[in-house]
Amino acid sequence: MAGISLYALQRQQREQVERVGVELARSVANAVDAELRSTVAILQTLATTPTLDTTDLRAFRERAGRVLAGRPAWSAILLSDASGTPLVDTRVGPGIALAPLADRESFDRTLKTRSPVIGLLKPHPQSGWLFAVRVPVVRAGAMRYVLTALITPDAVRDVLTRQQLPGD
Repeated sequence: MAGISLYALQRQQREQVERVGVELARSVANAVDAELRSTVAILQTLATTPTLDTTDLRAFRERAGRVLAGRPAWSAILLSDASGTPLVDTRVGPGIALAPLADRESFDRTLKTRSPVIGLLKPHPQSGWLFAVRVPVVRAGAMRYVLTALITPDAVRDVLTRQQLPGD
């Protein structure tokens, strides 16, 4: 009888641990998803700036710099035309040659779907490991630009830290 009781108790504890693990994973996934949705919302708001209607790239760079200043986990904001030619990179000043896109796959998916895309974690020569969050900039039904935030993995780490995950 004692053996059966111990077996039942062990089985109950295992099920409880599995349930807690699934709930924890769901909580972490929701927190990371919320952070990414916030990033997309900020980029979509920046994409509505009238400076992109007039192609005033200097004014756009200034506005993007202000947004970037409030987001410490963002490494840069980029603006590329629909062909993939970089037009603005907040990491470098105006008039300096811009590096080509490091994650062409996510850029092409943004063009194809005309919706926000989260890119893969990739090494960038100037900034270390980053991932791209891209949103399309559509004017009068035509894809004009792709707006990108390059984000450090610290953003995800900070979300996980706020979740106060157990050490194990």
